[in-house]
Amino acid sequence: MRPDSSAVQIRTPPDILAVSALPVLPVTDGATLRIAEILKGISPRYHIRLVAPAPRVAGEDYATIGVAESIPVELEGRWTYLPNQYTVEPLIEAVRSEIRRRRPSALLLWPGTEFLVADLDDPPPVILDRIDCETLLAWRRLKRARTPRGILAALSHLRVFYQYEKAVARDPAAVMVVGEADARSLSRVSGSPNVHVVPNGVELGPEPDPDRLTENPTVAFTGVMSYPPNIDAASYFATSIWPRVRRAVPDAVFRVIGRSPVPEIIALGELERVEVTGEVPDLREELETSWAAVAPMRKGAGIKNKILEAWAAGAPVVMTPLATNGLYARERFTELVRDRPEDFADRVIRLLTDEGYRRYWSEQAREAARVQSWSSVAESVTSHIESVRLRTED
Repeated sequence: MRPDSSAVQIRTPPDILAVSALPVLPVTDGATLRIAEILKGISPRYHIRLVAPAPRVAGEDYATIGVAESIPVELEGRWTYLPNQYTVEPLIEAVRSEIRRRRPSALLLWPGTEFLVADLDDPPPVILDRIDCETLLAWRRLKRARTPRGILAALSHLRVFYQYEKAVARDPAAVMVVGEADARSLSRVSGSPNVHVVPNGVELGPEPDPDRLTENPTVAFTGVMSYPPNIDAASYFATSIWPRVRRAVPDAVFRVIGRSPVPEIIALGELERVEVTGEVPDLREELETSWAAVAPMRKGAGIKNKILEAWAAGAPVVMTPLATNGLYARERFTELVRDRPEDFADRVIRLLTDEGYRRYWSEQAREAARVQSWSSVAESVTSHIESVRLRTED
C-alpha cells in the first residue's frame, strides 16, 4: 500500500540569521577565520542566512563556507568594533527585513553588531560571539601605559569598551568568547551568567615529517605584522631574547613571517640572522620545516592562532603565559611557558640543540592540535544554539 503523500512531512533545517560587520571572505585575520570556520562547521545542520558586506575579492562566494543565502550590505567606516565607527543603518534595515521575511530560530551576531539586541523589536534568541573581551584588552593596555598621554588614552579606551560591553553582553541568551580570561572579565563587566568559552580551532592537515627541517636551526614567529601585539612580540623577542639564543646557537635563524610588515618590523631584518619575509606562499610549509616557533606575547587578548597553526604543523612553541589563553592543552605545555627573557631563551635553545626534546614536544604539539580542531569548535557552537532553541521552545 502506497503512503499518502499528503501525510509525508519534509523536515527543513532550523534557520539561523548570522550578522557580521566585516566581509567574511577572503579570510584575512583571526576574526574572519573564526567566522568563516564556524559558519562552515554549523552549515550541515542549519539553513544560514548571512547579512554582511560582500566579499572583498570578486569571485569569492559565501556559499563556499556553507551560507545558503547572503544579504549584502554596504557599510561606510574605517572600523566596525563599535556602532559609532561606521554607518549602521543599512545593517539594521537588512536585519529587520530578514526577520520580517522569515523569523529565524536564532540570531548569531559577531563583534560590532551587538547593538542590534537593543535596536530590534522582539528579536529572536540572540547568540553573541564576542570573540575577545575588549575591556580586558583595554585594561592590559592601561597597565602598560607609561606616559600621561598614554594613560589618558588608555583610560578613555577602557571606559568606552566597559560601558559598551556592559550594555550589550548582558541580555543575549548566550555569549561566546575564545578564552577563560576573556570569559571571566566579560562576566564581571556584564553580570551575565551566560558567558561561555568557545576557543578557536585549527585545520589539522596531513601528518608532518619530523625530519623535514631547514638546514640551519630556524625559529619562526608568525602573524599579521601590522597588528600592534605582534609588532611588540616580534620586537621584544628579536632584541631581548634572540641575542641570548644566538650566543648558544650561532647558526640559528629567526624568521618573522606574515603579511603587511610595518617599518618597525622591516627594520628587524637588519639584525644579525633575523629574516623578515612578509607574506609567504605556504605558511604551513614554513612552520613544518622550522625547528621551533615562538609566541612571546605581552599585549592583546583572545587566543593566538599562531600557536594552533604551529602545533598542527608539528612545531613546538615556546610562549608567554599571556599566549596560553583559550588553549585546551595549555596545562600540558607548562614546560614551554616562560615569562622572563632568560628563561624563554633557555627553552628555545634546548629545542634547537636537543633532538629528543624537540621530537617529544613536536609530538605533543600535534596531539594538542588534534583535540582543538575546527570541527570540535563547530560542535560547541551547535550545542549553544540548540540549548537556546530548546529554552525558547519551552
